[in-house]
Amino acid sequence: MIPSHLLLAFLAIAAFAACSGPEAGAEPGAGAESGARPNAEAPRAAAEKQDSILFLVQSAPQEASMEALYEGRIAPNAQGCIQTEGPSPATVVWPYGFTLEERGGELHVKDGAGRILGAIGGSFRFGGGQVPGGGYTFLAEPARTEAATRCPGDVWIVGDTNLQS
Repeated sequence: MIPSHLLLAFLAIAAFAACSGPEAGAEPGAGAESGARPNAEAPRAAAEKQDSILFLVQSAPQEASMEALYEGRIAPNAQGCIQTEGPSPATVVWPYGFTLEERGGELHVKDGAGRILGAIGGSFRFGGGQVPGGGYTFLAEPARTEAATRCPGDVWIVGDTNLQS
């Protein structure tokens, strides 16, 4: 079995290689801008920020998850942290095996089976729960330290993404 920290590093390298980012080996990132953007601007803004995005993925599969529903936009903030929008934005931590892929000028979130869930800057629907004060215990180093530094505040731990409308 591959150690989780090596797998996380491999996933980060693969995501950056797929996006043709200049900083191979860096962790992709997530965040949301505090103001809403019109849908027409979201793909362009996400593509411009792709090299600085911190895309956070759990370091191991989880046996259980929270079941609150999030419906809304997610977008990178000024620090590159992908966040939920709303009165209490939270940095998104995706389940183990999720990836970020550039396609057609947009950054798409893909689940472990390769299914596209949505584009950064667009609308998403997923389960999970909000954890106050940076619950980055599900991340391996160096992602945990980078997330705590770049993305202070609450965290949304994504759970079920196979939700029916």
